[in-house]
This record gives sequence, structure tokens and C-alpha cells, in this order.
Amino acid sequence: MTESRNSVLGFAFLCSATVYIWMVFFNIRPIQDPDIWWHLASGRYIVRHLTVPKTDLLSLTAQGSAWVNTYWLQEIFIYLFSCFGGLPGVTLINSLAIATIVFLIGCSNPAGNIPWATRLWGIVWIFLAGQPRGYGWEEKASLVTFGFLGLLFHTFRFRDWTLQKRWMALWPCLFMLWANLHRGFILGIIVLCAYTIEGWISSPQEGRRLILWWLACVTATFANPWGYHVYSTGWQDFRLSPVNVTGWAHTPFLHLELFWLTLVFFWSVVAWQFRKRVSPGLGFLFTSFLLSVLSIRYASFYRYFVAWAIPWLLATIHTRTRLLERNRMLPWTIAILLAASLHIKPAFGINERVFPVNAVEFLKANELRRPFFHEYELGGYYLWALDGQPLVLMDGRYPAVEGYQQLWPQMQQAIQGMPAEFRHFLDRLVIHSAVVKYPSTAFLPAPFSVYFPRRDWALIYWDDVVLIFVQRLPPFKAAIQAHEFRTVQPDADPVFWKNTVWDHASGGLKNRIRDEFLRNAQLHPESSKARLWLDIISS
Repeated sequence: MTESRNSVLGFAFLCSATVYIWMVFFNIRPIQDPDIWWHLASGRYIVRHLTVPKTDLLSLTAQGSAWVNTYWLQEIFIYLFSCFGGLPGVTLINSLAIATIVFLIGCSNPAGNIPWATRLWGIVWIFLAGQPRGYGWEEKASLVTFGFLGLLFHTFRFRDWTLQKRWMALWPCLFMLWANLHRGFILGIIVLCAYTIEGWISSPQEGRRLILWWLACVTATFANPWGYHVYSTGWQDFRLSPVNVTGWAHTPFLHLELFWLTLVFFWSVVAWQFRKRVSPGLGFLFTSFLLSVLSIRYASFYRYFVAWAIPWLLATIHTRTRLLERNRMLPWTIAILLAASLHIKPAFGINERVFPVNAVEFLKANELRRPFFHEYELGGYYLWALDGQPLVLMDGRYPAVEGYQQLWPQMQQAIQGMPAEFRHFLDRLVIHSAVVKYPSTAFLPAPFSVYFPRRDWALIYWDDVVLIFVQRLPPFKAAIQAHEFRTVQPDADPVFWKNTVWDHASGGLKNRIRDEFLRNAQLHPESSKARLWLDIISS
């Protein structure tokens, strides 16, 4: 009997280790989240100067304005990892953290009656439902809140959670740590409040103790460099974050199909419970409703719902039915792992289709360290890669930096307005160069020929990600003479450009255009845009 039990435990351990290693390798991929860069830059500043800045020091436009950085402690850890392991170290620690947190949340079951194979099924379910299909888990700072909420949900799943003295004593300390790592602790305080009220209603004699405990947790969150001001950041997020800040857009269906299926299935099981006259409790219903609404409205929240819903679903289905027996679940888990493994391509580094890695190297090599115009989402990368020289126009710290709240609408109006408005915006900020992405929609003529007319501006660099324009001023004279592209328009629609420009060009102009396309193809042999343009003129 003992040998049989040991063999079962050994097999369970082997399967669990396989799933864990699979999750780690699945998520080792080039860095693709734009916010990781300004977190690294902030951590670099804190470590170098041994101080947590209260005002912005990293941007051109908002210097001196208030900056409530609720990530400061997390940023120190991330930067130190990058110092010892480089960017591969950041990727590896991120992947290990994701696998560990998901594994622990999936194993969470205080009742202790769910078979190990069913728990593995839950781990894989959480892992796949918590990531955009085809993209994987990004390097999000919100992973901290994902882990803390998983631990908080585990606490509430105890049958008599109010009697768990060890957890009750630990949570004020955990909230103090959480408040210095990520502002998502506010969501934890709200969920904690719901369960405290439920405990007070169901057991009035325990009400005073629970209220004092909740107040201790709230008070502990004030132990941070900004005190009660950290709570204002949550309100600023909901009030100011625009829809084109990805995390605050509506949660899409595409790439998140498994999350939406989980949401529908969860509420179907809740309704089934009510039909059976089984009430899950006030705290459960409030938390479920809150997380569901936030997950639908804001793309940043769906992982929290996944961490909440799936362990409860597994426990409920296992208790009420026999659908999740080990012999049934293990083959399905293996099949899903094998199918998902077809997309595993572990790789370190930076996603160069997202970030202008080569363009930054060009700026460094040519000493182009003057402030330049750039898109909001790439500001963090420039801040990190150029080491703060020059200062960025704006980065992903909106709306935590007070000055960005005024700059953002001005920047949007300039980008979406007429060329004269855009140039006025640059003149007001004394900006004479620009590193810009290609237009997101197709334009027949080249839009940048209007915003950066050749009589005033020179195109000195272009690859698959960005183009670099500089004004025809003395500081840029050497770069213009060495690198200017005088005839090509890489942002134009290729077919329209061929019909209106190439087909009517003289032989001399065609030769100059061909030479410039060939020059760029030699500079960037991996460039798909360079090959496309060469194919266009060759045809």
C-alpha cells in the first residue's frame, strides 16, 4: 500500500513539475510590453540616487509636477534583476513569477478534496484564460496584484475564514507591502470590505473584531512615501485614463475568447447554484459582480476575474458532480498541453517589431541627443534605452504624473489636427526632430510629406518600425549630409505611389529612388518594407 501511494505521489509530482516547466517555457518570449521600460528607468533612478522622487524628473514636459509612483518598490527589484541578468534576466524572472503565481492559485483549495489531476487542469485553465491568445503574458506590473488577490481569495475560501488567526494577523503586513508595489491594493481593500460586512452581518458578535481588522489593513496601506495620496491614483485612473491607453480600453473578444467563455460559464454555474437554493454569500456575490464588471469594462482586470472564478468553479463542479475525476481530466490536460506546445518558441531579447531598437542605436551613433517628438506608447522605451538623454516628451506614467494630464489632450489635438497645429505644438516645445511610427491606417499620398515638408525637414532614417525626421538646422547638418533620403516616401501607399510617382518619373529620378531603396535595404537587410519597395519598383 505504501509503495502504491508513493508511486501515485511521484507521478503527481512529475506531472505537476511538467506543467510548471511548460508554463515557464511557454512565456519566455521577447519583451513586448511598453510599460516595462519606464519601470526599469524609474528603478534605475531610485537605485542611482537612493531616493524615491516625489516630482517628475524624467520628462521634458512635466518636470517638477507631482508624481505619485505606486510601483517604486517593484521597480527597484526589476532594475536589480536587469543589472545582474540583463534583459534576459527580466524575462526569465517574469516567466518564473507568472508560472509560480498561476500554479499556487490553481492549487488553492482549503477544503483539500480536489484531486491533483483536477488541480492541474485548473492551473492550465487559469494560465491560458489569463493571457491573450497568440501574445502570452506580458511583463505587466499588475502581476503583483494578480498574486496578492489570489492569496486574498484563498483566505476567503476557508469555511470559517474569520477564525483563521494566522491569516488575520498577516494581512495588515501584506497590505502594507502591496501598497508599495502596485496600486491594485485598492481593489483588495474593496473586496476585503465586502467580506468584512458579510462577516459582521452573519456574526454580529464578531463584527467589532472584523471592523478593527479591516481598519488595521487600511491603515497599513498608508505606510508609503505618499501616504493617503496613493488612493487618489485609483480615482485618477478611472477619471482620466483614455480608451487608447490599452489597459483601460474595453476588453476585446478577439484573443481573449477563453476568458469570455469562463465568464459565461461562471455565471451559469452561479445561476444553477441559486436554482438549487444554495446561496454563495454576500461577499462572494459582490466580489463576483465587481470583478465581472471591471473585467468587461477594462482590459487590465480580466486576469483578476480568472483568478477568482476558476478555483471556485473547480471546487463547485467537483463537489456537485463527478465530471472532474482524475481519470477523465488527465488525458484532457495532456492533450491541451500538447496542442499549446506547438506555439512554444522560447526567445529572449526585445520584440523589434514593436520597439525601435535599431532606430535608437542610430540616434546614439549619430549623437542625436536633442528632444524629439514621439508617440506616447514608446516614450518609456526611449527613456530607458537612451538613459534619459534626451528627456522624453511623454511616457506611460500617465495619469500618475500630474503634468501629463494637461499635456495629453494637447498632444492628441496636435496629432489629430491640421499640419499647422502639429508644427505649432512642436515649436511651442522647441522640438526640431521626430521619431514617428507609420500611420495606422492606409493613406494614398504620403502623410508625412505634409507634416514634415522636405523644404524644412529631412528624412534621415527609416525601417519597419519608425521614421526619423530632423529640421534643416545647423545641429543636424552632418546627419543630413550623411543619411538623408531625398526622394523616397516610405509611409506612402505603395500601389498609389507607383501609379502617381514612379510611373511618371524621369529616368534620372528613378535611378535616385532605386539607389535610396537599395541603400536602405543594405542598411536593414531584414527589413520587409525595404524588400517590398524594391519589389514595387522592380515590377
